[in-house]
Amino acid sequence: MAESSFDSGGLGVPDGPAPPLPHALPFLRVDEAAAASELAAPQRLADAQEPAAATAVKQQGPGFRWSLLAVLAITASTRVPLLGNRMGEPDCGLFMTGLWRWLSYGPRAHKIYDQVFSPGYYWLAAHLVQWTHTSPARFPWLLNQFSFAFSLLLAGAALALARRLTSARVALAAAILFLLSPSIWWLSIEPHPQGAANALLLLSLALFARSWHIGESGCGELRMRAGSLVAAAVCFWLSLLLRNDGLLMLLAFPALLASGFWRKREGVREFLAMRRGDLFKSGALLAVAALAFYPARVWLLQRSTERAEHRAWHNIFGYMLHGLHSMSPAFALKQLLPDVLGPGLGAFLLVVLGLLLWGMKIKRERPASWFAAWLALFLGWSLPAYVFWFLVHGNNARHVSLYFLPLLWAGLAGWERLIVWRHTPRESVALLLACGAALGGNFAVPASSNITMYLSGNVPLSQHYLRERQNTIVTLGQQLLETADWAARVNPVGHIPAAYQPGHPPSAAPLRAPGVEHLPVCYMGSFTLPLMEASLLLNSNRLDSAGGTGNALHSLLWRGGSQLLTPHGGLLTFFEIYNEHDYAQAARECDVARSLEYRDGRHVRFLGGEWRALPMRVMRLRQRRLEEKDN
Repeated sequence: MAESSFDSGGLGVPDGPAPPLPHALPFLRVDEAAAASELAAPQRLADAQEPAAATAVKQQGPGFRWSLLAVLAITASTRVPLLGNRMGEPDCGLFMTGLWRWLSYGPRAHKIYDQVFSPGYYWLAAHLVQWTHTSPARFPWLLNQFSFAFSLLLAGAALALARRLTSARVALAAAILFLLSPSIWWLSIEPHPQGAANALLLLSLALFARSWHIGESGCGELRMRAGSLVAAAVCFWLSLLLRNDGLLMLLAFPALLASGFWRKREGVREFLAMRRGDLFKSGALLAVAALAFYPARVWLLQRSTERAEHRAWHNIFGYMLHGLHSMSPAFALKQLLPDVLGPGLGAFLLVVLGLLLWGMKIKRERPASWFAAWLALFLGWSLPAYVFWFLVHGNNARHVSLYFLPLLWAGLAGWERLIVWRHTPRESVALLLACGAALGGNFAVPASSNITMYLSGNVPLSQHYLRERQNTIVTLGQQLLETADWAARVNPVGHIPAAYQPGHPPSAAPLRAPGVEHLPVCYMGSFTLPLMEASLLLNSNRLDSAGGTGNALHSLLWRGGSQLLTPHGGLLTFFEIYNEHDYAQAARECDVARSLEYRDGRHVRFLGGEWRALPMRVMRLRQRRLEEKDN
């Protein structure tokens, strides 16, 4: 069986007529000799014909092995020094509280954050905790190691898939930029399911591409193709259980095929005629994997499909309606900024410039195949998810971390074509220098512990600020608990109903112990609130061997938020504050109120406040303006 190669930029335009290739496979990696010949004379492509099985073996040759070792080493060296017992963004605090409630009351407990979207993550995290006998205070540490392990898998999958679509140089450079993008970097060192789901999703796509790369000349090859396709479907199913927004990537699989057809442009009609059955089987298997998510979720959550679906769609439509209602130029900019800062500001500008410059150059050469191949991949892989998350209020860089990859590959392929004219070792050096400049540009955004929406490429310094923020939260939380205990001794709350005692799941009704006419102590905030609650629960509580709660703190739920009940009967209540009205209402109901985000009814920007650590000249100018305003 023979195949025709495509160039290092993903342009598949054969030099002359070629015989139909009914079994030609669309994901053939660039042959180095063909790439050198094509780059020396842009109008000429060498015909590199070799058996598909040999190509598959070559894919795993020394070049791939050294590249894989390089990306794994970069991933490990940039993550391991930053790993620690920290939660990261506010949603991680919600997941830690959700895990505590899952272990305390079971999967049917109320207010387990995102349990209908990430049931597999809770199930797996709960079993990891039980297998390793990890205390609640070490939950973040354990799940940070879990995220790091999957970041290594993500590195290998990103490199393997890129080498089927671009040259070895572009694949390596893109993998480095992708793995050091702020959004991916943070997901590797915080307890959140998105990183693991991304890794399994990308591995599924790589296995899917591999299944179309293997020939049919022997029974062994048929088994290899079937095995790769089944493994791709299983990885896709597992990724949905960890984080089911992977359904937005379902069109990425046919987009890979369409992209390959446009690169090759030879024998597409014959290919479709001969492999129609395989296409149907692939689509059916992936559809079954997607549908299998629903019964698996029912089993994990121990609740009916109707109830789970109602809650899921209620949340989705609620966020989308909120976004549409808030639509304005400022809101649109806020929703789009994570798309730019997630991959890194420098990397984003590098890719945009590479696409523009190469687009102008390639217009005079052969635009159809380059444009169609990458456009097919972008339309199926990136566009649906970008549009969806733009409409969902509160978009952040983690949501869109995986959808930049097709643009990254295309942009770097453009730079390769612009700066590489001879097949010399300077090719790789020039491309890596461009990527190094992009990584440096990522640092243009000041470091900040607010890692959710507006990420800085300076992750190490941001991690330092994150540690300071977590220490502040722990200290203030312990002070609040002591205050709540003192208030309880002065104003005893009476006995605790059995329904509120450890081991009993709380009801959906407002929970207040008899005799409590007011809320003695409260914490007010929005972004820091889930971190405060999780910190207190994990550091002040324990789980016995049966999974029940100990005698330190007990988590209660009510309509407006949640409460912690101390052993002395004190109540610490958490109020979500989004405006001055919320602040005033909470202040009326609290004897003692503290906040890291609000003071005198105004937002003081605790999260992300490290932006004040700017160069001294900027600080002096800002101080001068404040003094002039006061005068």
